[in-house]
Amino acid sequence: MYVIRNGIIVQPDRLLFGYELVVVEDRIEAIQRQGALDAEAAGAGIIDAHGGYVVPGLIDIHSDYIETVISPRPTVLMDFPTALFEAERELLAHGITTMSHSLSVYGNDKMDVKPVRQWDRTEQIMALISRAKRTEGRNAHLIRHRLHLRLEIDNVNLVEQVEHHLRAGEIDELSFMDHTPGQGQYRDMEIWRKSFRGKSLSEQEAAAMAADAQAAPKLSYEHISLSIAPGEFVGITGRSGSGKSTILKCIYRTNLPETGSIWYDSAAFGMVDLARLDERRVIYLRNYEIGYISQFLDCVPRTTAREIVEASAAEAFDDPQVIESETVRMLEHFDFPRELWDLYPNTFSGGEKLRLNIARAMVRRPRLLLLDETTASLDNASKVKVRDLIEQLKEGGTTMLGIFHDLEFMEGVCDREYNMQAGEMR
Repeated sequence: MYVIRNGIIVQPDRLLFGYELVVVEDRIEAIQRQGALDAEAAGAGIIDAHGGYVVPGLIDIHSDYIETVISPRPTVLMDFPTALFEAERELLAHGITTMSHSLSVYGNDKMDVKPVRQWDRTEQIMALISRAKRTEGRNAHLIRHRLHLRLEIDNVNLVEQVEHHLRAGEIDELSFMDHTPGQGQYRDMEIWRKSFRGKSLSEQEAAAMAADAQAAPKLSYEHISLSIAPGEFVGITGRSGSGKSTILKCIYRTNLPETGSIWYDSAAFGMVDLARLDERRVIYLRNYEIGYISQFLDCVPRTTAREIVEASAAEAFDDPQVIESETVRMLEHFDFPRELWDLYPNTFSGGEKLRLNIARAMVRRPRLLLLDETTASLDNASKVKVRDLIEQLKEGGTTMLGIFHDLEFMEGVCDREYNMQAGEMR
């Protein structure tokens, strides 16, 4: 804890004279009349502003300024730690107290070659910023540092290295760039041609360069990690056959991926790789943490609708009364007539089977719920009921990944969309 005194506190609509600012764990705790806090008794440090202005720090979330400081000329590289401290002085003078440094990595950049953007140097800068982050609060640096890595999609050889830096906590934000002629930033080829005017390239050389760039291997959704935050609902879209259902089946371990990892933060086992997890723990996670809803009902023969939902509820609750009440609540929510509760599902319509399948999965309130075109064959009234339950599960902290053809219907519930063709979140 510390208190800033003898300063002029700047607020959006006024200047405060004779006030002090109390900071606890790097957050403003109070703005109050000067002397209101007995700093000595509270064990608080005192910063004397000497009549200067006390203003909020600015957060710059995207700037490659550090590259300019390290490399003021194309062929010059300054000492990296010295350049970082120089950047801090400049940024702080402009009121910036947190900087998200944007580092660009190009796989095959023939037009704008910068030594500072070579991968080994990018890793040096990452390590430098990581050390700065670890010393926050020790007065080792003037501002806070964060790192935004911007990866050109032709960097197919850097996937494992980038994943390593992500898991080490050295990358705070990762984005992908596409400067391929004819797509991404240069969908308009004329804009791409203008980018190299003044350079000694003939039309034939430019055409050959464009063809090489278009033919080069690119990162696709097969290489890009899909990350979902706890309690988030992400919808997957894409044309038929693009692999939407395959992603869900790999997470649920119906399918085994040939390469890559599927990291899941389990309540029981901690962080585990579902792609390599042993069968015993996979079965446990299916029973207690991960739910999967497909378009088709798969159940034990000669089991009634009530028994199917009860068996699923029993995996989540111990109290028989709670199991019974949750079963009844779910069947009533989906408007199952009571005369169907004790019948076998093989006599049900397709829509009734799908509603029962949804009820069985949702009654457990899983930590992670996978929805594979869950509402595809439901009428609008049933879709509304599914949406209501999804909202309830979200409020309870369930993380969801779903495939929906009608994303407009899920608007307001779905936090983000992952498009398979674009290979990116929207």
